[in-house]
Amino acid sequence: MPLIGYISVFSILLPFGAICLIRPKEMPAAPEFAFIIYITVAAITQWIQSAFAFQGMNNLWIAHFFIPIEFLLLAFCLWHFEPTYRTNMAAFILVAGSFIIYDQLFRSHLGSFSLPGLITEGMALFILSVRVFYLAVVRTVSYKDEFHFWVSAGMLVYFGMNSLVYLFFNFAGWEGQFILHSITNIFINIFFWRGYLCLVRRQRVASMLY
Repeated sequence: MPLIGYISVFSILLPFGAICLIRPKEMPAAPEFAFIIYITVAAITQWIQSAFAFQGMNNLWIAHFFIPIEFLLLAFCLWHFEPTYRTNMAAFILVAGSFIIYDQLFRSHLGSFSLPGLITEGMALFILSVRVFYLAVVRTVSYKDEFHFWVSAGMLVYFGMNSLVYLFFNFAGWEGQFILHSITNIFINIFFWRGYLCLVRRQRVASMLY
């Protein structure tokens, strides 16, 4: 595996390590709690997949269970930051989530790669993250200190780029796809790490004020 692949695998240590070492002073709200659960599940899943791969074992079946969980947790996190069209967004998440679950767990073979569900997940989360990113930039003065700005920015980059990779899966070489996926994975983990630090800092400032 190229060096960028190893960096990508271990980049999850940034947000996961921050969650383990820097605890919030208060119980996180629903979107932040969903985010923490996601990072924990993503870290465990990524390391299990890597262990299987190093031993030459098929690890694709793990992704079939992880992808629906990933979508629902991240979509739930984004949904909470939508102030106006929450019902429409919830309906959108329900439809996309239903198809992803059907595709990953029932339609496709667990030991193979299934593109329809991956493309649906990527495009749906990209659309949701664009909306939340726009709200963070337009409606928040100090948006660079906001948890949802960094989380939505990371998802925008990761799922936007990887959706294109999956759409043109048959036209690009495997090495190029792997490198692009690894780079975007590093970016999203850096952004998620920054978002978590903003969350913890906000709670500490709030506790000092009150």
